[in-house]
Amino acid sequence: MMEESQDIRPDFATAAGMCLDGRYVDAFEACIKAFGGEPDSPALLDLGLQTLVLRIMVAAPEAHVEALAGRWIAGCRFGNPDIAEVILTDAFRDDPQAYDFFGNFAALSVRLGRGDSAVRLFSHCLGPELPARIERHAIEEKYRDGLDTYDEVFLHDMAVDRFLAFLSPRLEPDGNLDIVDACCGTGLAAPHLRPLARTLAGIDLSASMLERARRRDLYDSLTVGDVVAELEGRVADLVVCCGAANYFRDLAPLGRAVFQCLRPGGLFAFSDFPAPDGVMITTGGSLRYCRGRRTVRDMMSRIGMEEVGCDLGVMYGLPCYLWMFRRPGAAP
Repeated sequence: MMEESQDIRPDFATAAGMCLDGRYVDAFEACIKAFGGEPDSPALLDLGLQTLVLRIMVAAPEAHVEALAGRWIAGCRFGNPDIAEVILTDAFRDDPQAYDFFGNFAALSVRLGRGDSAVRLFSHCLGPELPARIERHAIEEKYRDGLDTYDEVFLHDMAVDRFLAFLSPRLEPDGNLDIVDACCGTGLAAPHLRPLARTLAGIDLSASMLERARRRDLYDSLTVGDVVAELEGRVADLVVCCGAANYFRDLAPLGRAVFQCLRPGGLFAFSDFPAPDGVMITTGGSLRYCRGRRTVRDMMSRIGMEEVGCDLGVMYGLPCYLWMFRRPGAAP
């Protein structure tokens, strides 16, 4: 099996190179050729090749995704997406190297409008053994080490764009909001938030990230510290938390701090990675706490927040819930 699998690597390498050059369709066709078109081809159950073709479909422009997925299903002779999920899950679910495969398969399912499938597939990237917490120093070190290239990573820009596409239609574009950008990092969201803001405040654990945010000259204030503590005493119409809720094992303290911070009618928008239910942790990639929809809804309801919207999108190459809640009451 290993020798046969290695025989497809020249096509694998060609496809990977094309993908890096942005030639998604050409890369995809190289993968289809490598599969061989036979139902007993060893390439069909080659984890690396299947992961690559999924990654191509996840990264491809929206106009190409459905057609590429149909071509993949036909080229592998799976019949339909449900059968593909059954066959490939059975083949790879016990493989310790399958995290990227299931993450990309889940993200593709989101792009194809198969939300239940996406959450089910992503569950194979998760485990129930929760660490007590993700330590503050580990978060600071992670972002300090990657600071020089952070703003150049296209996945970060794409995540912010997806988050703002969810957020913007739900806001009045009058530029008269007091906004807190919680866990703001280098301020990637600031150019989108500034036109909506009367005041824009940023909070983050990382002083080095905030120094980059300061260079944008878009924030009225930037504060280094724990976001839950730093929200105390603030008053806002909108609190956003893009790409950071996954560091909280328990999201309730943040939710309560936001509730106290918001004016009546104020909004809280955040992203969070999915789990089938309860709270789970990723078993590969970056360490992320992930939550079921019912878990988030029950928690926010207990705090006193009303749900405004929930979308399932793709952020950082993975399926991600996009949430908005409101503090009840009429805006002043």
